[in-house]
Amino acid sequence: MTAARVPDTATDDGWVRVATASDVGEPGSYVVADVDGESVLVVRGRDNMLRGFYNVCRHRGTAVAEAPCGTAVRFQCPYHAWIYDLDGRLITARHTDDLDDFTFEGASLRPVAIEVRDGSVLARLDAAPASAATPDPENLLTDEEVSAIRRPYRAASLLPGRAYHDEGIHAFERREWFRRDWIAVGRAEEVTAAKPLIAALDGESIAVSRTGDGGLRAAVNGTSVRVDTWQGFVFVTLEAGNADLVEWLDDLTEHLGRFDF
Repeated sequence: MTAARVPDTATDDGWVRVATASDVGEPGSYVVADVDGESVLVVRGRDNMLRGFYNVCRHRGTAVAEAPCGTAVRFQCPYHAWIYDLDGRLITARHTDDLDDFTFEGASLRPVAIEVRDGSVLARLDAAPASAATPDPENLLTDEEVSAIRRPYRAASLLPGRAYHDEGIHAFERREWFRRDWIAVGRAEEVTAAKPLIAALDGESIAVSRTGDGGLRAAVNGTSVRVDTWQGFVFVTLEAGNADLVEWLDDLTEHLGRFDF
């Protein structure tokens, strides 16, 4: 399928034109469009209903549809293989069998409003998209849950179920933990003297390059940051006071030491 892509055009009442109706005329046909910085998935269901969703897996935020258009029987997240039906329902979720409070209903794709006008498909985001979610102080992880997460790798076996789909928790993690951790941005062999490794960290540009003696240096938007490697992976941290990488990895190094990555 090759969709006729149309320019996104905003209407006076906030709707954005994302496709023509013929692009998604058959059950299973879909298009992916950018609406105000958010990736939106528009799909025709088996019931011939047209639906829109944030193109974001409710597990850990990976896009469930990577191609700009196509035909699908269902959508499978490439990260941990969570599977969503054409109506946005979560139908398969790995690693959740032992979570007492996890519900499939609570982890369905988040809907986006869709309308069809004069042969054009229009989409409109709600007032509080997932990326702008404000943490609810009453709905964050408890001290007991936090302490479990901060245990060494093998002891922190499972998060509470709500941590997989609660947007307030996701926002809290991004603010309090994500940017303070060591973060893998690529492989060491990708960094050569002639070509640096360019990656993105939460919307910011990371450049990892080789020094004259063959070592690595890293900068985020031109500001130097700490960089280290383990098992061939390149890690950076924005937190100057972080423990060294091997210390931060804790018993993960022993747990995975038998694998030659």
